[in-house]
Amino acid sequence: MRWPTKGWTTPSVPAAAKWWCASWPSTAPQDNGRTAIWRGPPPGGTRRGRHALSLSRRRQRVHAMQAAPLAPDEEQRLSLLQALDLLDTPSEPAFDLITRMTANAIGVPIALVSLIDRDRQWFKSKVGMDISETPREYAFCAHCIVGGERLLVPDATQDERFFDNPLVCGAPGVRFYAGIPLRSIDGLALGSLCVLDTVPRQLSANQLDLLSDAAQLANHEIMRREATLRVRTTTESSLAAGLAALEKQVEQRTRELSHAHAQLQTLTDHLPAMIGYFGPDLRYRFVNEAYRVAVGKPSRDIIGRSLAETFGPEKAHDIERHVKRATRRHKRVSFEMPLVFPDGTTHYGAVTLIPDIVEDRIVGFHSIVHDITERRTREQATRLEARRDTLTGLPNRRAVQERLPRAMASTDRRGGVLEVLFLDLDGFKQVNDTLGHDQGDQLLKEIARRLKAGLPGAELVARLSGDEFVVIARDDGGHAQGETMARQILADIAAPMRLAGQPVQIHASLGIAIYRAGSGINPAHLLRAADMAMYEAKRAGRNQYRVSPETR
Repeated sequence: MRWPTKGWTTPSVPAAAKWWCASWPSTAPQDNGRTAIWRGPPPGGTRRGRHALSLSRRRQRVHAMQAAPLAPDEEQRLSLLQALDLLDTPSEPAFDLITRMTANAIGVPIALVSLIDRDRQWFKSKVGMDISETPREYAFCAHCIVGGERLLVPDATQDERFFDNPLVCGAPGVRFYAGIPLRSIDGLALGSLCVLDTVPRQLSANQLDLLSDAAQLANHEIMRREATLRVRTTTESSLAAGLAALEKQVEQRTRELSHAHAQLQTLTDHLPAMIGYFGPDLRYRFVNEAYRVAVGKPSRDIIGRSLAETFGPEKAHDIERHVKRATRRHKRVSFEMPLVFPDGTTHYGAVTLIPDIVEDRIVGFHSIVHDITERRTREQATRLEARRDTLTGLPNRRAVQERLPRAMASTDRRGGVLEVLFLDLDGFKQVNDTLGHDQGDQLLKEIARRLKAGLPGAELVARLSGDEFVVIARDDGGHAQGETMARQILADIAAPMRLAGQPVQIHASLGIAIYRAGSGINPAHLLRAADMAMYEAKRAGRNQYRVSPETR
């Protein structure tokens, strides 16, 4: 925020007054403190000045932000920057592709092509930044252009030059900065390609190489414009010499463009994501190595081919739906889709389509696809684990609550009979008390094995809790088989077993509830009816079954 000036008095301030930043404690989650910024020397002396000074004393300190020194060739640099006609111009695909690819490759929220003007820095291309310019004294890039080959700031809050910078104290809360100067043909630093983050971090050697390669691409674009400018300003008297020089520059530029394209291809080929570009005619103009591997074809068999020729009509139709959505919105769209690789394996891709917009007209689409197969597999395993009893491996109560309503709905549609058998072991507590809980667990595992082996045609065999089990069975012919199954279950459970070297025999009580199509009983009521029938069997002497009279 700006420090309020209305009604305040301050000592006279020189024209070259610095910005000051005062901080005091805050509970803001991502800032070290709230920030007030004002022009002039630290407040003090006047009534309101003394008030501000007491405020700073409560915070404990006031700091002056360190401005970057001017370049030795500052006027020459500014003159060329103006002549290149880059400032205050619309965004351009050449620069926007570089910032998008740089942010994606390095994994940062902000990437900028920043040009340093006399009193400001202006962003020719920006990813993750809403504003188009800042005062020059705020600019990290102003330090970058006078500091050599690159500027790295792992944690701005720990750097004497930047810790009280308004872009650090306030929004966007810059913590990390890495920038490489963008230079003219003669080496004048006009600005920088930089990446920023709101958390401290370090770049790996590979990430630094990626940033350097991307900066070189931006340099080539600026140098191309400078070469064009030099041609335009060539006088008639030196036209012949200029044309000869131009031919050399064109040859050089052609080589540079070829090299830049090769660099872009190399850069994207080393990224794990599938990266491609297709025009409004839905024909490919660029693909990287990951794309070629996924499609199983070399570049010459993809470039110039349509989506339908590359992926087949059905998959192309799905992609085209999202292309139309991105076209309507003039914004990126994201979606997930399965991809069948040449080896026949199915992968899942998270797709982002980014419209390439020039003067409010879409001239193509960037396609970025991340392989999320492992994530999908983990999510599916997590879902299955949440519905499985860890001891017996049977489905658990949650699975019963999800499957029973679906089974009842299917019975309503197809007709027939659905039966729920509720089983509780007799004497299980005695086994735990005499042989121990470990042997009790072994007994439950054996019961689960016998139930699964004896009921291969059941809709579901599940452990509800403790020594309670549930069986869901369906007969599309409309014949209730629950009593037959109950007798088989009781016999299977009663078969002797050995635990801890001792013979053990256990029995069970079982309740049956019957659901017929259209009967109107809800799942909870059906399960409760089977439970109550089981308790009737226990009261009748155990080791037997009862059918719920409510559902008979």
